[in-house]
Amino acid sequence: MLENIIKIIKWQSLKNKPDSLLPNSESDCVANESILTITVNNEELISFSCSPANLEEMAVGFIFSSGIISSLNEIEMLKLCSASNKVSFLLKDNIFFNNKFWQKRQTITSGCGQGKSFNIQTLKNNIPKITGSLQVSPDYICELFSDLRNISQSYKNTGCIHLAALIKEGGPSIVREDIGRHNAIDKILGAALRIEVDFSKYILCCSGRISSDMILKAGRAGIPIVASRAAPTSLAVDIADELNITLIGFARGRRLNIYTHPKRILFNKQFDESKIPELAQQELITLNDTFL
Repeated sequence: MLENIIKIIKWQSLKNKPDSLLPNSESDCVANESILTITVNNEELISFSCSPANLEEMAVGFIFSSGIISSLNEIEMLKLCSASNKVSFLLKDNIFFNNKFWQKRQTITSGCGQGKSFNIQTLKNNIPKITGSLQVSPDYICELFSDLRNISQSYKNTGCIHLAALIKEGGPSIVREDIGRHNAIDKILGAALRIEVDFSKYILCCSGRISSDMILKAGRAGIPIVASRAAPTSLAVDIADELNITLIGFARGRRLNIYTHPKRILFNKQFDESKIPELAQQELITLNDTFL
């Protein structure tokens, strides 16, 4: 559940209406928040706040985007304990992981709940430059964000849910939501790994600002285009430029800003509305069964 209904006192002052000064008791939606703990090889890796949905996806996406695994084949066992809100991983014997080294190299991120990620320089050095040849029109990007704005009911209800989408012409596309921008990306990466998508053919769309660690997550997956309706940070721009990622910000209405590698945006390409996926119909990847 991404949200919950609670009783609140609502007050609003309206000009020329003295009665408006009286508070009213109403119902309102608030975003649910929980603490998720991830363990690897029986050692605690990290705990952070998140929306209590698609937790297995997020945990898989996190250890993937942090460089701990490169595919699901490297996981021997994955277990979600709902009672303790814990996802436990056991890696295969041939996969080396040093938890103490990982803990020393963590960086506090700019995301919700004081998220942490592996050292930025270390991650960047282990990510090859993106070579994907995906090209799209600016109209296509704008239409995607128009659709994403319309399907995010949880944001409309609570005002504090972030959305991320992994989108490909013709699909399948993946849409996930969370109180954290980083968490939403990890959820779609985890879901994408499960169905073995070719990341080089996808666009990553985000609702919030793009920070350096979010670009690193995209780079780790090999995603060639990252777009947001908000702004990127300077370090995000630098990393996108270095990794050969096309970075787009302020995709709102009929405008957008391209910060790096504009070669993937075809301004003279004829826009085909039939290529826009039905995003509301493509949130089909669920975890009602065993993840692995």
